[in-house]
Amino acid sequence: MKIKISLFFAALLVMGITGCKKMDDTYKKYVVPEGITYVERAKAVKTYSGLNRVKFTWAAPVDPSVSKARIYWNNFADSAEFKIPGNVDSVTYFLNIPEGMYSFIIKTFDDAGKQSVPVEVQGRSIGATFLSNMFNRPLSESFVDNTNGKLLLTWGGADTYNGSIGHELIYTDATGAIKKVFVTPESAATTLADYKSGTDLSYTTWYRADTTSVDTLKTSPALIPSKAIVYKLDKSKFKAVRLPGDAGEMASIFPTWRIENMWDGRTNADPGYHSPDIVKPAHVTFELGTSDYALYSFRLWQRTDWGSTYSEGNPKTFSLWGSNNPPADGSWTNWTKLGDFTSGTHNVTAGELFLIPPGVQAYRYIRIQVHSTWNPKPTQAIQIMEVELMGNFSKP
Repeated sequence: MKIKISLFFAALLVMGITGCKKMDDTYKKYVVPEGITYVERAKAVKTYSGLNRVKFTWAAPVDPSVSKARIYWNNFADSAEFKIPGNVDSVTYFLNIPEGMYSFIIKTFDDAGKQSVPVEVQGRSIGATFLSNMFNRPLSESFVDNTNGKLLLTWGGADTYNGSIGHELIYTDATGAIKKVFVTPESAATTLADYKSGTDLSYTTWYRADTTSVDTLKTSPALIPSKAIVYKLDKSKFKAVRLPGDAGEMASIFPTWRIENMWDGRTNADPGYHSPDIVKPAHVTFELGTSDYALYSFRLWQRTDWGSTYSEGNPKTFSLWGSNNPPADGSWTNWTKLGDFTSGTHNVTAGELFLIPPGVQAYRYIRIQVHSTWNPKPTQAIQIMEVELMGNFSKP
């Protein structure tokens, strides 16, 4: 029995040796006798998007034999090779390439042609398609309150979804110097305390395609013409002008209801302006204290006390006239009509806004010619609580 077992294990041993020899013969042709030596591969590769280019960076190789790298794309159909100098902290390369998303293969080499194992990374190049979707941030309002001279620019929404990082505003200050201000997307408004009236502004909106972008892209400049800026005229400079033929005031009965009350800042509280009973049309005249502004809009507040809203002497239909040289006799010589207006229902607390037809000149003197009042009585007195005038800088 022991002899049989020994013979069995001997047979197995022979079979094993024979099998191993056959396996060695099978794989021998795939084995390089001295083995394959790879140079150090690119490690911790990062890509950054750019305008018609992609930036590559990775840690400098420790292997001193690495002397160059080659980047492949389009399934190895295209490639770019560059040298890697010694004694550098990191490897950086800019690849000029058309717009698109790419899959890149990177291999490093030594001078003998030995290569590294391949490294695959993704990258993006920005081009015309992205540029065509860049727009300047909209400007909602440009306004100067002449009581303090500050220019307020109110902005629409910023296009942060497509990569807007803000816009650069260029303007001229009071000394004539050119200044630049960067406005972030979070800023809804910009105030310029030193803006020089009558000068144009411009701005360009800046974009970055993504957080890795190495290029800041800019739109073409958007112009803010000086004549498009609206100024709130300074009421402290207004003056009453009492000429022959004007409606005048009812001083004998209402001595505090004077023309000057139309710009005292009280929009709904008595007293305002009150004329005597008078046949229409009838008018009042006042001076703006400047002829630098072409009127843009006119806001009028009605009298509301004693149930007079949409009633009594509040103007229903009226005209505005302008002059820079009104004759002392009160006649209509040298006066130019700026527009005809009709009052309707509105928010009486906020006043009623009337836009002046575009193209009017700048005038120093203004006439309000009332054709009818909300109370249609032909001799109804005129009542006005407050006025506000806005204009565009436009010296005659």
